[in-house]
Amino acid sequence: ILRDGQGAGELTDFDVHQMAVSIRNVIDGVSTQLATNPDLDLAEVTREITAMFHRATRATGEHS
Repeated sequence: ILRDGQGAGELTDFDVHQMAVSIRNVIDGVSTQLATNPDLDLAEVTREITAMFHRATRATGEHS
């Protein structure tokens, strides 16, 4: 998906393997947080993580 997005110009240039590992690690980390904190605001965490990865991968010139 990441490589296809880069090929289509939808994502910026980054190391696809490292980005995939980062995404997997964040998913695992959130699972751990949720297991230790059942009151975790999963919707807020999801918004923050989504925004972070969007900023890290968006194509040059893309806004928001």
